[in-house]
Amino acid sequence: MVSTYHGIETGRTALLYFRKGMEIAGMNTTKAITEGYSRQVVNTAANPALEERTNFSMLGTGVGITSIERMRDIYLDSRLTRSKVEQAYWSTMTAGVSRVEKFITTTSEKGLNNFIDDFWTAVQDVHTYPNDPAVRANFLAETDTLSNFINSLASTYNLYRDELNSDVKAMVQDANSYIDQISVLTKAIRSVLQAGGEPNELLDKRDLLAEKLCILTGAEVSRPVDELDGDYKINLNGKLLIQGGFKRDLVLVENPANKGYYDVQVEYNQYDITSDPDVAGVIIETGAAMGGDCGVNGTHEADVMRTADETYWTVGCGLGQSEGGERVDGIKDPNASLNISASFALQVGSAGVRAVSEAFVKTPPGLGIVLGPPGPGELTEYTFRISSGDFETAVNIKWNAAPPVTTPPTLPRWEVSDNLGNTTIGTGVDGALTVDDLGAFMAVKYSEYGLDVKYTDNTLTLETRDRQLMSINDLGGDLMRSCGLANKNPTVKIDITTEDSFQTIANKINNAYMFDRTYELDKDGNEIPKGNLKYDTDPPGVAPSSPDQWLHASINYDEKGECYLVLTSNTAGEAARINVLPGSVCGGGVSDMTAARLLGFVDVKLGDDGNQQFDADGNLLLTDVTTYIQFKDDGTLVDRYDPYGDVYVDDAWLKVDGREFISVSNAFSEARRVAEVGNAPVVTAEEVIRDVRMDLNGVGHTTILVRHHLTQGSIFASLQLRDDVLLGQMDVFDDMTYKLASEFNAIHYAGYGRGDYANTTGMGFFERITAKYGAFGQLKMDEKINFDETRFAAATGDGTGHSLGGSDGTNALSMARLKQTKLFHSGAANFDDLYAGFEAELGSFGSLAKTCQNAANYVGEQLTVQRESITGVNEDEEMLHLVEMNQGYNYASKYISALMGVLDQIIGGLGRVGI
Repeated sequence: MVSTYHGIETGRTALLYFRKGMEIAGMNTTKAITEGYSRQVVNTAANPALEERTNFSMLGTGVGITSIERMRDIYLDSRLTRSKVEQAYWSTMTAGVSRVEKFITTTSEKGLNNFIDDFWTAVQDVHTYPNDPAVRANFLAETDTLSNFINSLASTYNLYRDELNSDVKAMVQDANSYIDQISVLTKAIRSVLQAGGEPNELLDKRDLLAEKLCILTGAEVSRPVDELDGDYKINLNGKLLIQGGFKRDLVLVENPANKGYYDVQVEYNQYDITSDPDVAGVIIETGAAMGGDCGVNGTHEADVMRTADETYWTVGCGLGQSEGGERVDGIKDPNASLNISASFALQVGSAGVRAVSEAFVKTPPGLGIVLGPPGPGELTEYTFRISSGDFETAVNIKWNAAPPVTTPPTLPRWEVSDNLGNTTIGTGVDGALTVDDLGAFMAVKYSEYGLDVKYTDNTLTLETRDRQLMSINDLGGDLMRSCGLANKNPTVKIDITTEDSFQTIANKINNAYMFDRTYELDKDGNEIPKGNLKYDTDPPGVAPSSPDQWLHASINYDEKGECYLVLTSNTAGEAARINVLPGSVCGGGVSDMTAARLLGFVDVKLGDDGNQQFDADGNLLLTDVTTYIQFKDDGTLVDRYDPYGDVYVDDAWLKVDGREFISVSNAFSEARRVAEVGNAPVVTAEEVIRDVRMDLNGVGHTTILVRHHLTQGSIFASLQLRDDVLLGQMDVFDDMTYKLASEFNAIHYAGYGRGDYANTTGMGFFERITAKYGAFGQLKMDEKINFDETRFAAATGDGTGHSLGGSDGTNALSMARLKQTKLFHSGAANFDDLYAGFEAELGSFGSLAKTCQNAANYVGEQLTVQRESITGVNEDEEMLHLVEMNQGYNYASKYISALMGVLDQIIGGLGRVGI
């Protein structure tokens, strides 16, 4: 039988429901503007009915509150969070592009392109008015303005990178704060749930913090269906930041190779970018992928066998005649005649690390004959030089028609010797010199110097074991060039007459490297090659054509005040080795090194004891060794006879993932690849590791790990802007600055100034920049110019080592023409093209960033509207709901009051007898 109070209990459940409904409606209205608050609703269900054996079978027991539910859509939340991550990323990128656009302009809206144009215009003006001091002074002022702007721009880029690095630090601190709070909230939520409560407001706070964390880091929140173990999780690219009450923070890791800037990693998942930073450091761009040519898990193996000394080849200052050498000494006036009548030739370049000859198939064919018996009119003597690092030898091959009488008689033959005292003879038919003869000679004698020699299939292969670039030149005859072993760069001949001084010889040398790039205007204003400078070259008519094939001469003074000539390569590194040769290599003349000896370019090399060396017959050994020198920071010479005085240029040599590379500098993203087989000129640069910049510190092995803990979000965008976008743009300015300084200097070295400098060449205009990487911010006029307009080398020479005069502006025209010279992108772009391409790329990226930001904003707005329709509070609806709940509460109250009245009657009536 149903209890008398059954109806009251049913009414009580209604009162509880309506009261809770009013509470929730009031709370929804009160917290409508609270960030992250989700509208709550009361979910109800009928209480279990009572079974009665009556005609009605079941009796209801009222309503029960099953839960207080937050109105959320987890899939919509996830989509909106992803959208906000995109918005944050593109917002950062758009702001970055906007900042850079302001960098390249000044407050007067005059930008870098204007300063560059003013610079080129000023050069052109000097060509037009070469004798006008005001025009020349204006050019120097425009140069200073351009240099200051470019260097200031570099500082601005670096300051912005500093700022982005600080932003990364601040955002990581915020992210870690969110992680800490989420961890605390997760523990509190678990406690409330275990007690049977409804932690809705705690869940709202956690969801809000999680959303902010995801926007910063690109992390993802696990959905309830993914939480099989019941733990709330937030993961970052497979690394758990939150799992239940356990947390992992983000860690800031300083990268010394990247100015100490921060890399961001996940706690307990930290790793070393390089296993041995003393060997190499790296900057890993955010675009670097773990796939491609990477090893397992993005691991690269790098072995550094040699670091670069980042210096230039310099030749000169051989031993003077008063010291037992042959160089003309005692000359204190650089304009004094030297009374030398001779010639020599110069070449800048190398044959790479491996040189493979063509097949030697001279008569009789197919037998590997290098040289057969000379016929009428053929050469009977050949000489060539092999040099690599500090190893250098001259090999002489001479036909001996009357060898010593022996029993049985010795036939005429080719005899091979070098200036190290080694000899051999030709063993082929009729005294012919075979590949086996020459190859065996070099293989045995030069192995200890790091030169590997192979002679198979009628070919000769020379390869440096330590991958230092090798130079091979003919000193007499054309044996090396004819068989394909010689350096490929052209050679230029310098003729000296008796009246020439050190200064005129230096001028001739400097002029020789400009004669194919000097121009004049015809009557119609068209540029035509200036034809009064003539130099013999090998190959004929092919001149050295770029700064990496050029050198310049200058005059220096020793401690006695005596002057000597110095030759210096225009570019740094082993590939710009200076080769001093006899003038005969360019055709005609006597094949000797007299002029080179007298000028101190080649020398008598002393033994380890510092003394000259002689053979058993009293003949001087080790002659005609190139006198490479280097200057210390204080301007004094490094002692080349000091066992610790290294005057030879070293390029960096490394292996990465089994591939070999050579680099002129220790910091680079691209290096010259060493081919595995065949000739290896080592001139083609390629990325060593895609989107990775290397900084070599020492010799040894290191592993490089390409990892990306962050791939999305605001922090990632700042890292990408700092290390990808800005560095990529700085690369353009690196290239521009390096080419401007090196190309401008190359021409300026060849020209003449005016006034006191009317007959002086060899002066650089900009301070030298060793390598392209890092050149941005180093553009500065050479201190020797010192704003002295008379030192600007606007004039060219007359071919005899003298200037055409102060009224000549031909050299200035050559410099002005650099603006239109295709120096970039493998000869496809000039300065204008490069900058236009930079602006176009910047504008394109800016447009893309704005478009993507607008798209992300639109999607975000739509998703926000959708989520607000679910989670948001409509105050009017809540007020109506409040009224509805209030009325229901009143009705339920009346219902209970009526039942209580009935019960009163029943109880009162049962208590009166007879009624």
